Amino acid sequence: ITAFVQHRRGTARTTATTIERRVFAGITVVVVGLMLLSGVLHIVGLESVSAEDKAGAHLVDMKNTKFKPDRLEATAGETIRIVVKNKDFGVHTFHVHELGIKFTVLPFSERLIEFRVTEPGTLTYHCKVLGHEDMKGTITVSR
Repeated sequence: ITAFVQHRRGTARTTATTIERRVFAGITVVVVGLMLLSGVLHIVGLESVSAEDKAGAHLVDMKNTKFKPDRLEATAGETIRIVVKNKDFGVHTFHVHELGIKFTVLPFSERLIEFRVTEPGTLTYHCKVLGHEDMKGTITVSR
């Protein structure tokens, strides 16, 4: 960094002074500390669904801009339970526009989503993250 700054100033000095080295070390310590804090906050913020809440729920994985499975079946009048699990390093969302359902799922987290549909038909669930336009699935609700 010092060599670059000195080059821009038009001087030929290529070694850092003691103060410059200390400033650079201080900046490095702050950046590494912030990275560690970010990692700890991420791990603490992971959401998980208990085994008993998963029982009887549809399991849907989010990976590589795809839902797996991308087709679910349900019966009208019953509560639909879906556990969505984000298996990517990035954030995904789970939206069912027809029902106003909007959830964000953090990286390597999972969420339980419950809702009731009273009429038969087909619902579409999708991710609204930019670049994930093809990340869609359907829920076929029968009588």
